[in-house]
Amino acid sequence: MKKERKLKIAKLPGEIKGRSMKLAGLIIGGGILVGGGLIAGSRAVRKLAAGRFGRKRSLYEEIEVYTVETDGQSREGLSFTAGEQFIVLEVHGDAAVIEKLGDNSGSYLVSSEYLSTISNYEPVSLSEYEPVSEDEDFPE
Repeated sequence: MKKERKLKIAKLPGEIKGRSMKLAGLIIGGGILVGGGLIAGSRAVRKLAAGRFGRKRSLYEEIEVYTVETDGQSREGLSFTAGEQFIVLEVHGDAAVIEKLGDNSGSYLVSSEYLSTISNYEPVSLSEYEPVSEDEDFPE
């Protein structure tokens, strides 16, 4: 005589229901963790960006701004008006590379001696520095 197998159909829906609830709980919990991580990450990125841009602004604030005191025109043909402001980007001998603030044309090459006559700019004197002797060895 054969034994009849009884199917556990009655328990099957309960098992599926329990497993689906666990799965749903894991999905919701994972979503909360991922969402929280995204929010915390975006806050960290904002702080980092604000710190970097803040440092960049402070570097620009350290650049010395000079003011033109009398109107004039350089021998290179660049005209200056009293009250204009400029910054000196680089100096080579008597040549100074400047940028006029508010002028989007770029930078200009002007005599640093001329700038000192029309503004509060004081050229750097090379006599302040010691000359390097030819006998001195330099590291290679």
